Amino acid sequence: MIENLKKYYIKYIVCIVYSILCIIINNCAKGTFNSLYYYLDGAFIAGASLICIGGLSVCSNLGAFDIFTYLGCKRGPTGVKPSMYEYSMDQKGKRKKHPLKCLPYFIVGGLFVIISLIMFIFV
Repeated sequence: MIENLKKYYIKYIVCIVYSILCIIINNCAKGTFNSLYYYLDGAFIAGASLICIGGLSVCSNLGAFDIFTYLGCKRGPTGVKPSMYEYSMDQKGKRKKHPLKCLPYFIVGGLFVIISLIMFIFV
């Protein structure tokens, strides 16, 4: 866990900044910053969206979107585009190097959902 934090600390920072911006934008849209209900709403939106982004990242890591990235792959040095199977195996090898890169989305998203649930108790 600590190794993941050291390796992907920029993702953690970006996720936290994204969540804070979601809370601020939600409160600006409601027109007030003095209601705990609007903070709860913004925190839940931020957490749920990060969890959904993490789910898409897991799907991508499993190769669900390889067909779309294959459409844009470049030709090799011989001038021939690799077959879909070769491209898929090459991408699978690259993904094995970073198996937990979706973890920051789940951790920060779960943290903000838990914060919103705690705030829900006081509303």
